[in-house]
Amino acid sequence: MSSFVKGFKLLVVNALWVICSLPIFTIGASSCAACYVCLKLLNEEDGNVVSWFFKSFKENFKQGTIIWLFIAPAFYAVTLCWGLLTGDDAEFFGKMGCLAFILVFAVSMIFIFPLMAHYHNTIKVFVRNSFLLGLQYLTKTLIAVILAALVFILWSLTPKTMIAGIFFMPGLLFFIMSFYANPIFQQLDNKKKVVVEDIEENDGDESEEVEK
Repeated sequence: MSSFVKGFKLLVVNALWVICSLPIFTIGASSCAACYVCLKLLNEEDGNVVSWFFKSFKENFKQGTIIWLFIAPAFYAVTLCWGLLTGDDAEFFGKMGCLAFILVFAVSMIFIFPLMAHYHNTIKVFVRNSFLLGLQYLTKTLIAVILAALVFILWSLTPKTMIAGIFFMPGLLFFIMSFYANPIFQQLDNKKKVVVEDIEENDGDESEEVEK
């Protein structure tokens, strides 16, 4: 798949995310769907982007909506902390507390939507695994967080950049998340396949498939 085709499909993903996120409470399900398509594109899979998007949107609607209800207020708190961090009013320890909260939130949540797009599990396990993966693969996590933060900062610079960015910035954010999550998932899936094959050879039992 050429870079041009991927870029065009990413614009389609962006448009679908914007449209499906208009009710606001559906942002979580839309984000899972966007990451699902990005992971497919990164793995060079052939298929219909629209079908992929709505398949994942439907599958993750309940969990995506619930997780978004927790992420939204936390993200609002992050914006408040960022305001204090960049302002002159807060004291040193206050700024350090804000920085620590932002970093913990970013490390915990950067892989949450790719995880929900790729695997079947409970919300509790998704949140736990997102945080643990963020710590285990800290270098990749920090790079992804920095790039995502730069995209978001550029997007929110002025009202004009916010309006123009709505046509491609969300898709770019989800592509960054998926780009750094994908090799981690491949590594985990390969390990799981080895374990499953070993179980099947020794016991002949069927294993539960949790990958989507």
